[in-house]
Amino acid sequence: MGTRCLTDVVDSNGEILMTLYRQFDGYPTGHGEELKLFLGEFKICNGIGREQELGKWANGMSCLAAQIVSHFKKGIGEFYLYPPGKRDVWEEYLYVIKENTNHSLDIDVYTTYGGDNNLIYSGPISEMDTLAMEKE
Repeated sequence: MGTRCLTDVVDSNGEILMTLYRQFDGYPTGHGEELKLFLGEFKICNGIGREQELGKWANGMSCLAAQIVSHFKKGIGEFYLYPPGKRDVWEEYLYVIKENTNHSLDIDVYTTYGGDNNLIYSGPISEMDTLAMEKE
């Protein structure tokens, strides 16, 4: 049986823009590590200029949400888009991605066993120690 997870992308007003469901490998050293590798150096901007020619950028959080889907969804199955904020789909982990004051990305990671959300990490996605999260 797979380890299911949900990933929310949240805008600066706290609105959930997207909820991505993953059928398996949703644990921190799986999906969490893949999120860290993909998003760890992203910056968020408002408008596209010369500076955005280098590095990883998203033109706002909705642009980031689209890039996440594009990065992960490669064929049939495994990843699904659910209505923003959808819960109770047998997920074991919840990842919440948001912009921080430095225009880079923070993430909150929760275990969701038994319907309770227990925060196991909150901070910059680039500093997330996924192995330590699984040991807790």
